[in-house]
Amino acid sequence: MARHVLEHSGYTVLVADDGASGVDVFRNHAPSIRCVLLDMTMPVMSGEETFSRIKLLRPDVPIVVSSGFQEADVARRFGDKDFADFIQKPYKATTLTIKIANAIASEIRQPSSSSS
Repeated sequence: MARHVLEHSGYTVLVADDGASGVDVFRNHAPSIRCVLLDMTMPVMSGEETFSRIKLLRPDVPIVVSSGFQEADVARRFGDKDFADFIQKPYKATTLTIKIANAIASEIRQPSSSSS
């Protein structure tokens, strides 16, 4: 559903079936990825571990975390990890597109420290 909604909104979407595959997809496309939508609960590798590995590859990429858990629970699990936004499942298509657009816009307004 998320892929369809985001593609319909004009985004190019890369999909992975689990956390480890997600890190591989990110590694292979890191320069062109503008935002990551990351589920907390995935097979092979947890959302937290996937988040950490993606941020090691590219610290500036905004990551929107999705979960059926409450945001406060997710924040506790992530500790000091700085995710761009949170979207609780189930969510509406409009909520998803707004969260992704805001995360991308926020990243554009705050260029990485390697920019001059």
